[in-house]
Amino acid sequence: MGKLKRAAAFMLLLAFCLLLPVTAVASSPGSAGDPLVTKSWVDEYVESSFAPLEEQLEQIKSQLGADQQISIQLYIGNSAAIVNGRSVLIDAERPAVTPQLKSDAAAGGYTMVPVRFIAESLGIDVEWLPGSRQVLFSDGSREVLLSVGSTQAVIADSNYTMGYAPYIENQRTFVHIRFVAEAFNCEVDWDQAAKRVDIER
Repeated sequence: MGKLKRAAAFMLLLAFCLLLPVTAVASSPGSAGDPLVTKSWVDEYVESSFAPLEEQLEQIKSQLGADQQISIQLYIGNSAAIVNGRSVLIDAERPAVTPQLKSDAAAGGYTMVPVRFIAESLGIDVEWLPGSRQVLFSDGSREVLLSVGSTQAVIADSNYTMGYAPYIENQRTFVHIRFVAEAFNCEVDWDQAAKRVDIER
């Protein structure tokens, strides 16, 4: 009987020794039982840990963007504008490019501004279509298409007539600021004494 107990104890000890490495291998990566960590485990851990944070960050960015008001002040003949309280050049490459006042005997004056500056300041995408000599504005929910030399415009698939046609001067395309700004639901005011256009979005 003593031999049987010793044999059983030996078998139990042998089984314990054989199973110990298997248990260590089965430990979760990064635990005290497995100090070596695989790249795939690290990638999965980082992804699972940071994905919720990235999602929260995107939500915060969209809330800030939605709440941020844009304010622009343009002065006729001045190469600088005030955007959200900061003075910025309208066109650093061409300082002669400034807002212009164009007159029409029947309707009065139209403030014309360089396309790219006003679009980028308002957070609107702008694209020049050289084949058709058109300017396409888009803010993700609405598109406005203007043609150089034409008072016809398209806003969200509907046709409109502008008071003054876009034109090219000094290698820049100018558009009627009130028409474009109001097409994107901006408020536009004119200060006659200061010869200034105020735009809020």
